Amino acid sequence: MIRPSFAALCLLLAVPALADTTIRLDQQAQKVVPRDRLQADLRVEASGPDSRGVQDEVNRRMATALAKARKNSSLTVQSGGYGVYREQPAKGAEIWHASQGITLVSKDFDSVLKLSGELQNDGLTMSGLRFFLAPETLRAAQSDLTAQALSGLRDRATEVANDLGMSVAHYQEINVGNATEGFDNRRPMMMAKAGMVQAAAISAPPDAEAGDSTITLNVQAEVVLADKGR
Repeated sequence: MIRPSFAALCLLLAVPALADTTIRLDQQAQKVVPRDRLQADLRVEASGPDSRGVQDEVNRRMATALAKARKNSSLTVQSGGYGVYREQPAKGAEIWHASQGITLVSKDFDSVLKLSGELQNDGLTMSGLRFFLAPETLRAAQSDLTAQALSGLRDRATEVANDLGMSVAHYQEINVGNATEGFDNRRPMMMAKAGMVQAAAISAPPDAEAGDSTITLNVQAEVVLADKGR
């Protein structure tokens, strides 16, 4: 049997061990689904020379709008912020302005659009109309997207390791995000600018199309790679 010399042993011991390599990877999973909720924002506005008078008008018209909205059990109804301010023209008497918002949300698009049209006919102003995904829709997609993202992360880690002539030793840290909804900039929300005046009588409700939304989930990980020979 050949025994290594003392010098050869010293040389082997002097060779440093190959260090592990840590890489950081980001992986994204996506799913396109139809938007399933519609939200309409409207507001009651009144103006006049008397502060109390314009507030009484807003209160009365808002009460009527809320009563009409509550008749439809498929709608979630919420009143919004209440504002009052005074305008002092350069000439003439002061003018008081008051306003309050109302929000309608439902998975029944027709109900939202129909009531919005009725409230516009009653003199309310449309300030926003948007489609979105319900929270339960996001939660339902989260498990599948998590599995998809982690599978893609493992495949990517293996691919990078092979390209470097190394192997995946272990995952040092993994961060898994929540499913979130992305908005397509090509399909902007319908919004009315402050102070925009609409026709007093609108015979038909607003027309709108829900379209699709992309649910996204991101994962990040620190992956430790080791030399294949070790």
